[in-house]
Amino acid sequence: MIIVQVGFAGYGAFYAAHKIDDNTPKAITEHGFDHGFGLHAAFGYFVVLAGLIFLVIGVIAGIGRWRLGRHGVLALLLILQVLLAWIGFGVPAVGFFHPVNALVIFALTRSVAYSTWREAKLAQGGRRPACRTRVGSPPVSEHGAGRPLRVAVVGSGPAAFYAAGHLLAAGALAEVDMLERLPTPWGLVRLGVAPDHPNIKAVSRAFEKIAARPGFRFLGNVEVGRDVSHEELLELYDAVIYAVGAQTDRRLGIPGEDLPGSWAATEFVAWYNGHPDYADRVFDLSGERAVVIGNGNVALDVARMLALTRDELAPTDTTDPAIEAIADAGIREIVVLGRRGPVQASWTPPELQEMGELAGADILVDPSELELDPASEAELAAATPIVRRNLDVLREFAARKPAGMARAVHLRFRVSPVRILGDERVEAVEVVRNRLQADAAGRVRAVPTGESEVVRCGAVFRSVGYHGIALPGVPFDERAGTMPNAGGRVVDENGVAIPGLYCAGWIKRGPTGVIGTNKKDATETADLLLADAAEGLLRRSAEHSGRLDELLAQRGADIVMYAGWEAIDALERDRGAGKGRPRIKLCTWDELLEAAGGAKV
Repeated sequence: MIIVQVGFAGYGAFYAAHKIDDNTPKAITEHGFDHGFGLHAAFGYFVVLAGLIFLVIGVIAGIGRWRLGRHGVLALLLILQVLLAWIGFGVPAVGFFHPVNALVIFALTRSVAYSTWREAKLAQGGRRPACRTRVGSPPVSEHGAGRPLRVAVVGSGPAAFYAAGHLLAAGALAEVDMLERLPTPWGLVRLGVAPDHPNIKAVSRAFEKIAARPGFRFLGNVEVGRDVSHEELLELYDAVIYAVGAQTDRRLGIPGEDLPGSWAATEFVAWYNGHPDYADRVFDLSGERAVVIGNGNVALDVARMLALTRDELAPTDTTDPAIEAIADAGIREIVVLGRRGPVQASWTPPELQEMGELAGADILVDPSELELDPASEAELAAATPIVRRNLDVLREFAARKPAGMARAVHLRFRVSPVRILGDERVEAVEVVRNRLQADAAGRVRAVPTGESEVVRCGAVFRSVGYHGIALPGVPFDERAGTMPNAGGRVVDENGVAIPGLYCAGWIKRGPTGVIGTNKKDATETADLLLADAAEGLLRRSAEHSGRLDELLAQRGADIVMYAGWEAIDALERDRGAGKGRPRIKLCTWDELLEAAGGAKV
């Protein structure tokens, strides 16, 4: 193709030297393709058209892969060439298609097209040339031998995959080992998203593409602190990114919180989603009323799951034990308690609207609870459209008349639990009524009024937030439940960045945002890592490729590679296919490890 382009360019230059004279612009302007110009103009049309076809194909193939670098320069050169054509010939149309200009345009568009196409092929698993080591300066060891930047990513949820994907696609020669405690990847996408939200779970397809890239490895059933230490990871890799999420719940800190029948929402969610650590949990749902404490999306997920009918649960990937327990439960009312008002609730409109679409449950809202105090009125005036939409949905719920369905979900506001009551198990929740007022900073706070009531119930689900867990040897802020960091660089007790140590996702910023929020978060962290590598700030040691595998083998670790996860995935899908379900999950450690079979190490 290069030879052909050179030939075309030579032909165009010859034509320009012998056929174009001072009268050309006038001849073209007055007579179009007369004076022997028709053949050359037709040729120009053909060449430009071919170039534009190359460009369209390349851009389509490389959607999302456009890079400013040389692609941007080529695009700017193309624009400059067209402008020069206009100036040089005086007539944009003919000047643009003149053979000389056409050939230059063809070469540029073909180069842009090939670059975007090539990047797309690399993203789909093509071979990355060894010379692709650009990120500032080439990643080299202190011995000067060029080699891949080796990164360990601990965790396999959205933040972990987005960080890995960015490292592998950023133009650097990189290798990423993803370490996951479970035999399965995807974090809360598999084990946290509600089973009746398959569209949200579909984001896993993007993670599958990242896993297929050259340089990526998944090592499941490998736990930091059990199979390998944090210190060993820092020795074996140039950098370590922790993206372990927030794995436990935030405590209420009230008497009776640990009574039987009082559960963290994280436990319930993990159980109905098939987390192997919770496979043996038993949730007694025989009581007529359940209380859910919290006003976020997870609280709504729990309330909605408790209200679903067997027919609504059947086409989901809810675990079989959970389907049976929920469908056969004695629960007739689910009460959702929020300590502040409807304006301050943190759920999102789609999740709230779903509560009014349940096949077997009424949605109840007392209109008086939607009356706004001055502090809430002021907050609403400056609120986002999301808050206003939530309030509109709640008012529509309040205007409904109950249809007398088998179950009901009751949304309440401005009440805080102060005690969970019961002798041997949960029997009731004592709550106090709150009033709302703005503090000195303008934030609306809940202030107890002293007026209390007792809500009888047989089960309590606490959903007031997630909280991170400390890892041995890794800095941790116990109060915030996160790793102390500056933009993703983990810092020590003096606020100094620790070379080669990074974090992303909830363990970095806390349990906020949606799945997509993690992409920006993880990209920020990965960019800092690449910048540090380019500046020579990583403690890069000699070649250690393969050392982790040797270490894990010596310790008898039962590693599940990505092929092992694919075997689990295929088996679950096959089990579900015959029953009209996306999958029937394997719920125990033994089932998962057995399914991984020969794909384990």
